Parts: sequence; structure tokens; C-alpha cells
Amino acid sequence: MNPVTAGAFTGKWNPHVSDIDVQQMAENQTTPTSLLFAIELKKQDDPLLLVSDVATNKVSSIIKLDPNLFGLDDGPVLGQYTAANEAVFALSPDAGAVGGSAPLNVIFDLATGKSTQFAGYNNGFYHAGDVNGLAVDPNTGIAATTTELNAQVEFYNLNTLQGITYVQLPCTSNTDQGNAGSGIAVDPINQLFLVSEYFYCDGKQGSAIVVYDEAGNLVETITGFGFFIGEGPAAINPTTRTGWAAGPTFSQLQQFFY
Repeated sequence: MNPVTAGAFTGKWNPHVSDIDVQQMAENQTTPTSLLFAIELKKQDDPLLLVSDVATNKVSSIIKLDPNLFGLDDGPVLGQYTAANEAVFALSPDAGAVGGSAPLNVIFDLATGKSTQFAGYNNGFYHAGDVNGLAVDPNTGIAATTTELNAQVEFYNLNTLQGITYVQLPCTSNTDQGNAGSGIAVDPINQLFLVSEYFYCDGKQGSAIVVYDEAGNLVETITGFGFFIGEGPAAINPTTRTGWAAGPTFSQLQQFFY
């Protein structure tokens, strides 16, 4: 849509591969290069990573992914580390099973297509379970994830391939699956992560956005939302420190400041 104010579609995007279902697009406000995770519908849902400048209808790379690792049951979540020209996936190799293996962080060099991986935190009585959300600071390479079974937020340094720390969401224990965080928005200007939480403090304050810095320190909690289970990341404007999220009721948007 160019311009958006025209209120009409003005062009098409050709992914250069047929019969795909685009599952995710990495959050990206810093470069015209977009990353898309898709499956080939007529080829047993084989997974792909597409690197594309959508606005100019150019696809620079199509990376075929291992279906045994990037199957939909593994719940891969996609992020983008722009400064290093890398794609980042976080996933659960055991499909979020109770007592399962540690989450896996997989990094793809977009220039070569080669991948590197390292295990994530796997804390809690039932272990981490599914990875619900992922966000990557496109400048620093600090990543944050949310995991299901332990209601925790994990922080990683993608440059060193190591964990920084993990934190328990407010008012939760490491068995509080129902209070787990979901989508994460990243503010690369102020170096913050904004975690969406459906059931904050047992629902006594509705849903919330819990804000952390890149060292894992709790900055603030913003309550009064009405999210759905599995809520995606809020849409934010880091320059003005404003954002929009779903709620307070169905088919509405709610503005907030952080």
C-alpha cells in the first residue's frame, strides 16, 4: 500500500515460491529487509525462511529449514538481529512437553545461510515448556523470550551465545503456567522489552504489560488491559514511548505510555 492514505492495494509481493502460508514476520523498524517464516502447503508443510524487501518486491534469499526442528509443533518464534545480518529463532524441541528439553535458540547468518544454535534456560518444576514470545534488540543483539510452563522471561546475548539472566514474572511461581507471558515488543532506543501478560497477579488487575531493561531488571508494570490468551506484542513508538495494545474489550485498541 503506497501511499497508505490511498486506502487501496497498489502492488503485489511475489515470494518466488508457490503455495506458501506465511506464519510470522519478524518485528523490524530499522531496515527494509524483512524476514518471514513460512510453510510450503503442498510439500508436507516444509518450513522456509524468506529474506525480502517487500516494498520493492525483491526476495534476496530463501533458506530451507529442517522440518524436524522447525515443525509447527515446535512453535518457532522469529526475531531479527539487524546489525549482525542474522535471523533468530527460539523454539521448543520437545513441543513444550512437561519435563522436556531446554528451549533452543537458532541463529542464521543471512549472508551464508549457515546456522548456529545454543540451549536456553530450562528452569522450573515442569521445565520451560513452549517458547511463547521472542524479541531481539536489532542493535545490541540482546534477546528476550517468554516461556509457558514456568512463567519466566529469559534474556540472552546473541553475540556470545550465552544467557544473561532469567526472571520470574511478578506474582508468579515457576509452576504458574496460566500466568505466563506471551508476546514481547522491543524498544531499541531505550533498550527495553515490553512483555504482554494475559493473567496478571491471578487476574486481580486484568492483563498487564511488564517492562524490563536488557539486563533483566523490572522497570514498571502497566495494568488495566484485557488481553486474550497468547496475546501478541504491543505496537510501540520508541521515540515517544507510547504504544497500542488490544482492549479493553473485544475489537478495541488501547493506548498506553511507558
